[in-house]
Amino acid sequence: MSSTTVDKDMEPEYDFSRGEQGKFYVPDTVLHIPIYFDDWSEAEWLHMAADNPAFDFLKDAVEDIYSPMDGTSVSDKAADDSDPLR
Repeated sequence: MSSTTVDKDMEPEYDFSRGEQGKFYVPDTVLHIPIYFDDWSEAEWLHMAADNPAFDFLKDAVEDIYSPMDGTSVSDKAADDSDPLR
């Protein structure tokens, strides 16, 4: 096992040769895994995303293909009764 970090609670290797496959498997189980979000406001999130170098490619003119007039807003879509998926 090669690792660059050392966890003092873990052994270097474990022997699973006598392990029992599926011992804790329960069919048709629904897991409710909590997801915790940071308490960032939308403005804070947008500021951090705008300053993140990972998104620098979006500042290129070739990527700027949409305007505020493109698409349909969510509120307009909810008011549209002709939506086939409703």
